[in-house]
Amino acid sequence: MKSFWFIAAIMFSLMKQDFSVCAQDFAIIGTKGQVFFHIGGKEPACTMKTQWLPGYMHIYDAYFDSESSQLIVACESGIKYEMNLKEENPKYQLINHDPTTSSVVIYDTGQRHPFWLRTGKDGESSQWVSKSEGAEIVATTPCELLFTNRIVSPIYIHEGSMSTQDFIQGYPRSSSLLNEFKEHNWIIVGRSRSILSYMTRYRKTQIGESNEDVFLFQDRMSDEWNLFHLSECGRAFIFDEVAVIRGTEHINDGKKIFPSKPSGTWYFYFPGADNLVVADLGPVTNHEPWMEVLYATSTTAYIAKGAEVYLMDISPQGAGEPRKVLTVPDGVVPFRIYPLP
Repeated sequence: MKSFWFIAAIMFSLMKQDFSVCAQDFAIIGTKGQVFFHIGGKEPACTMKTQWLPGYMHIYDAYFDSESSQLIVACESGIKYEMNLKEENPKYQLINHDPTTSSVVIYDTGQRHPFWLRTGKDGESSQWVSKSEGAEIVATTPCELLFTNRIVSPIYIHEGSMSTQDFIQGYPRSSSLLNEFKEHNWIIVGRSRSILSYMTRYRKTQIGESNEDVFLFQDRMSDEWNLFHLSECGRAFIFDEVAVIRGTEHINDGKKIFPSKPSGTWYFYFPGADNLVVADLGPVTNHEPWMEVLYATSTTAYIAKGAEVYLMDISPQGAGEPRKVLTVPDGVVPFRIYPLP
């Protein structure tokens, strides 16, 4: 009975929203696995499809394959689920219940399967494994392993960490960009079907100075490379059509781990573009939620500010103003927002 009144309250809250500002269809995934569909032109325009993950677990990592609309989520315990957002009433399906595997997930486009990391013991090498029809399969094509951000340790990714010399040897078309970085080390930050990205710290800083990051992006379709030097640090998210960087203020305070906070500046890389598109979504304070880009396509950035959901037009020419679409019910914190097919 309690569950009935909980869902009824959510539906009443959603029906009060003003959806006239946007007709796009998308899914909102909450941190506890809640799934809401926003369908433009329908009433109610936003409906709850899944209440939460089994066991009230929290999502730690997620991967969305835009071609198949397959969503894979990993919980903090290492347990993983999948669902297909093409379905009218999608449900989570358990795909891995081994809590000894990592809480991150990648996608192998060659085998069209999600994979998770099984770290080696007693001299065994670590492997990305999955299951198909009950049988274990191992990821065998390193360049086809896709992941969104650097939550994956580079030691477990093929060519996850390389010196500039090794990088040029592996990717010779990047050589003209790296004359200033002969002593640097490059860390992989994400790979999608169209984009591959690495980053490095620009230089060693003195106490009190701001750290700065440098990002390399490959347009995987043309093998063209672009380099961008930020005046701050950044955390990159590599999606299918566009890469997104969240700017962070990172001050050297003399400790190994420097304090940092989001700056409110977001950067968008479009494959083949010579410049980053910059959007100021600040301010960032400790007193109220700040805007976060949770997903992006080549035309739209999907943004959350606490319980509020916004859309923002983006293109290689620039970014528009965020426009509020709806507010999710109390207790729901958006983790990702994905376009529906």
